[in-house]
Amino acid sequence: MQKHNHSTQFNYGVYNTFSSLPAGSVSILPTILFLTTGVIKEMATRASMAEGKIPSPVSTALHCLKLLCSSPFTRDAKSAADWISLLQSTLATVLDYAKTGASPRGVGGSS
Repeated sequence: MQKHNHSTQFNYGVYNTFSSLPAGSVSILPTILFLTTGVIKEMATRASMAEGKIPSPVSTALHCLKLLCSSPFTRDAKSAADWISLLQSTLATVLDYAKTGASPRGVGGSS
């Protein structure tokens, strides 16, 4: 039996709503990505990652990014270029957080 927690249910609910929007969704994608990367930045710490534990909010945010990367909008002729560009920028931001430790509480520091 698969166990779903509230954050997973919320994640699927947000994704299902978001994925049914018209191609104009490119206008709200930066906000969704900013909020998702903000969760990663604030909730991931080197201490938890070193212990091999990924905090639930970080796991949910990463799953959200995975779903966005596989969205039909990434293959839509009208929106694919913008979506892919925004997703690539987001990936670069997440990698930068991991590399540089963007904040005292975030990936690079301890809380």
